[in-house]
Amino acid sequence: MGFIKYQNAAIDYIVEYMECQCMSPEHLVKFHLDLEDGDLCLDFHLANWLPWYKRIWVAIKYIFGYTSKYGHFDELIFKDQDVDKLIELLVHQKKIKEHATNL
Repeated sequence: MGFIKYQNAAIDYIVEYMECQCMSPEHLVKFHLDLEDGDLCLDFHLANWLPWYKRIWVAIKYIFGYTSKYGHFDELIFKDQDVDKLIELLVHQKKIKEHATNL
């Protein structure tokens, strides 16, 4: 399996998207691996599952400084075929990190 490499200015990187087993577009994670220094970033989509009137209430509380001590959470269940991609991505990151420390 190979990754698709991208280039932005002078930075080479790999982007991999993985979708939840439930196939919901709200359960999506994006992996961004910097090929130069091996940094792996994860971007999660936070679902706005509340009805509009409850989101307004949350926004009003936010304006006045209230935040939940538990934060905002959602989940992603990896598909079977994505497990191998995730392992390969992490092995690739490990090789980059090992190469960088050996220089």
